[in-house]
Amino acid sequence: MAPRKRRSGRSRQRPAPTRRVQPARPTLVIDRAAEYLVEYVACYRRSYAQFTAARPDGPGYPNLPISPYLGRALDCFLAHDGAAVLAFGPDSAVPFLATPEMSRSALLVPEDVNWVTIGRRDLPPALQRGELPIPVEWVRARTPNGLDLRIHRFGCSIADLFNALTMGLCNFVSHPLRTYFWFPPTIWRQVGLRSWDGRAERYFAYLELLEHVVPAAWEPRAAAIRAHSDVQRDFAALVARRNVTDATMTFGGLPAVRQAFDQVILALNEAIDGFQNLLDDEPNAVEQRFHDYLEAHPILLDVYAQATSKPHFRYPDGPRTDGKTEVVPDFLLAYPGGDYGLVELERPSHAVLRKTAGGRAETSHAAYQTAEWEQFIDYHASTLQDRFPGLVSARVKCIIVIGRDAERSGSPRSFDDQLDLARRQYHADVMTYDGLLRRARRMATSLEVLVPGLGGVGQAPTGPA
Repeated sequence: MAPRKRRSGRSRQRPAPTRRVQPARPTLVIDRAAEYLVEYVACYRRSYAQFTAARPDGPGYPNLPISPYLGRALDCFLAHDGAAVLAFGPDSAVPFLATPEMSRSALLVPEDVNWVTIGRRDLPPALQRGELPIPVEWVRARTPNGLDLRIHRFGCSIADLFNALTMGLCNFVSHPLRTYFWFPPTIWRQVGLRSWDGRAERYFAYLELLEHVVPAAWEPRAAAIRAHSDVQRDFAALVARRNVTDATMTFGGLPAVRQAFDQVILALNEAIDGFQNLLDDEPNAVEQRFHDYLEAHPILLDVYAQATSKPHFRYPDGPRTDGKTEVVPDFLLAYPGGDYGLVELERPSHAVLRKTAGGRAETSHAAYQTAEWEQFIDYHASTLQDRFPGLVSARVKCIIVIGRDAERSGSPRSFDDQLDLARRQYHADVMTYDGLLRRARRMATSLEVLVPGLGGVGQAPTGPA
């Protein structure tokens, strides 16, 4: 048999496949994390001071505790593929946080926490108790303004760390290639967890999960722009929550906050339009008509507060000598941080000021009622603590809404001057119904300014890893 001829030209033999070696991702050292957090806290507080500065120096947002970065202490837990920044109470299942070198003031757990029962019987006992792994290393840092930072690095994944922190509540699925630096997909506020057998509890005042621990994501030079954006986000998140005492568990990060925030802005603008129509169509209606509208749309009173209609303050020792058994404000406003507002409504048809000086009889009567409320709180604050924790007269602002701007005579400035004198005389914020509407419109305008900072992930200051 004749031998086969060898074909000339390119050989058909394929080269051996070469294995692509992925370059090792740089890892974050714990000192770099501490350096970044110290710089970030300083930048966050500077931006917050700018946001809350009174006009014309700033936009004049209210001085409210919008973030734990304004508080006294924070923990940061670093895993090899993510990080958690959190503020939570003393916990026997985290013994390494209780060492003398790392002591700090305990985070107070609110009495009205709605505990969520979690976990399963088939979980390992250590997980049911929420035991965390022993950290590989830790470091402590203190910012110039006194915030205590404790950073721990663990030799486990962020999913395992999150599972231990939450006592087996849920599995955390990390997608770092689809998220942006310092763009937390998970943020919890005021969440209380209790194991299924009731033996373990854990309260989170704040918990955020981050999916990047490469050094580029923790660059101190990027802290200023990130902090400015986060102050916008946190003010928006406070508005979006509305009920400031409820626990919130946000999954999905900024888009979820933006959706809830947009709903609040829409509700505020609709309430403003409806209240203006009510004042135009029924200017002489009785007080109850306007009370009913504000009860249905409490956002008009203050977008940052939770409103309670007609809370009853009952005298604990029986009727007074005049036979009065209770005092009843029209509304009580509860603000984040423990401040309160008490609102008295009078008719829009009532005149506010006398032509000479001082308030009319209706205004003086309303001021007398606010004084009764303050006196009750001074003498009987203990009877209110279960419903309104921390309610004391020193943290109460009284508001009287009465009359319309139509009674302005002469220059508007003279009316404003007299109104200012009435506020000083009655130790209360006296305003007309038109003034209430103007304030609500200013709130809507100031909130809409936050929207550019909530435009989406494309506005993050650094790109995805």
